[in-house]
Amino acid sequence: MKRQILFLILLTLHIFASAQTQLLKDYDFEKGGYSLVGIHSSKIKNYKDPLKDILDYFYTNDTTVLNKFKKEWVFTKSSAAAKCDFQYVVHICKNGISIEHFNINLSCDEITCTKGTFFFDLNKLTSFKGKLKKAYQKIDEFKTVQEAREYKTSISTNKNLVFIVPPEWTEYDGLFSFDGTNADSITIRDISLPNYTAQIKNKYPNENFELEDLGGIFIGVKCQKAFSKKFKLYPFWAEWEEYKPALTTYWTTEIK
Repeated sequence: MKRQILFLILLTLHIFASAQTQLLKDYDFEKGGYSLVGIHSSKIKNYKDPLKDILDYFYTNDTTVLNKFKKEWVFTKSSAAAKCDFQYVVHICKNGISIEHFNINLSCDEITCTKGTFFFDLNKLTSFKGKLKKAYQKIDEFKTVQEAREYKTSISTNKNLVFIVPPEWTEYDGLFSFDGTNADSITIRDISLPNYTAQIKNKYPNENFELEDLGGIFIGVKCQKAFSKKFKLYPFWAEWEEYKPALTTYWTTEIK
């Protein structure tokens, strides 16, 4: 009987351990260049955030703290996707560039990422309060996308730079959209971006672009302006519009 009880206990512990996910297990923080950045992004009015007044934007590049996150950020999968807005986005960065991010819903006690949706305990953040540093936000606006790109390149090696929010204009200058209906599907269709991508590449094999599902029957095309003038495959829904040449960055100190 004792052996049976011991076996059941071990089996239960094994199942419990198997059901948990260590979100940061693939990162070797000892190699350096890593940072963890938290950005407050709540859109919920009248929501009392227990962290916002203490740490609005925060970061750490301390290897010891990063390894502590790695050890303690172990979660159990939620049975459903998050149904509420998130208050924080936590980025894992390498040399100031985000390589993975996690959306945290403090009101729904969930954290979401490419690995799925997991139950989130507020203590997984509050326990780090004294170990995190304040990050200072800076928003720059430019006259052109090219000017913004040159500025982004110029600051990329600055030792005080914590994080560059990936801008829409990194690769493309702007976006236009088209009506994806055709004779076989006037009002209802299944979104299949790979199919539309293949069609466009077949028609315009030398063009660089990326498609975005805008919902309903509309598809966005991220590209250079010259391509928007060539595009005749589907009727336009909205004309080509240049991305706003702005850049949001976070720093170790306040920069005017």
